[in-house]
Amino acid sequence: MKQCKLEVLSSSVNGKIFKCHTCNKIHIEYKNLNFAFSENEYFFFKDYFLKLKPEKWERINQNTIYKRKIMVPIGHRNFTIMFHSNEIYEIKELFGNHKTKSNYSEMIALNSIEADLSLN
Repeated sequence: MKQCKLEVLSSSVNGKIFKCHTCNKIHIEYKNLNFAFSENEYFFFKDYFLKLKPEKWERINQNTIYKRKIMVPIGHRNFTIMFHSNEIYEIKELFGNHKTKSNYSEMIALNSIEADLSLN
């Protein structure tokens, strides 16, 4: 196991956003999903979610057989993540709970933790 220094940027009941200063990635954990992004990838993903209009996509997909009506492609042709509107709002809240890119480097390290992390 490699020793990682993790800084929690934001958290909610179902998720957490944190930065690993060892791998230099920003991680998003939400329910059973986990993403590891470079800073640029993270801000692209964040911007996508902040612009997402859940009611629009629930209305468009109202007649699909799926329980979750909001489908988000992640770049793999065989895999799409799906959400309810309340989940989209929780993720938006998660993104809104920490500082923006412009003052990212000025964050106070009070949320910093050290943890063992198994890198597969």
